[in-house]
Amino acid sequence: MDTCRIPENASKCSGNTMECFMVLSTQAQKISIGILCGLFGTMCVFENSLVLYLIFSSPGIRKKPSYLFIGSLALADILASIIFVCSFVNFHVFNEAGFSKEVFLLQLGGVNTSFSASLSSLLLTALDRYISISRPSEYKLLMTRKRAWTALGVLWVTCATIAYLPLLGWN
Repeated sequence: MDTCRIPENASKCSGNTMECFMVLSTQAQKISIGILCGLFGTMCVFENSLVLYLIFSSPGIRKKPSYLFIGSLALADILASIIFVCSFVNFHVFNEAGFSKEVFLLQLGGVNTSFSASLSSLLLTALDRYISISRPSEYKLLMTRKRAWTALGVLWVTCATIAYLPLLGWN
């Protein structure tokens, strides 16, 4: 027979409060999760920063559209790591729940923008690779730096616009 354990913060869950979503109950859990988030978030930022440095410090690589898409992916992953880890640790470890609706939507929009941009950058990279394999003789004509930068601009503006619509009042 299974017994159902009632969370310690269940008494705080009267109504529509954010405290209902705080799942870490002991100090040991908070310290462990804080250390893991800090460690993995820092590693992710460092590794993706290294990718960006290598791409933009090499003139030969920087000119190729496929590396621009990989750079966009790295940038999106850096932003996702920073925003997600900070939001997660503030809420679950430090129990910061007294923020306004706007701040919450700003954090959520940042996470959504960065994750959407990451997935979209992967999609552009896959499309770039598809074109280079299926039409190798036409690749340089089809995939120019200008078109790559345009695609990245459209990608980031679209992702940010969609993610921040709730902050602008459209929900």
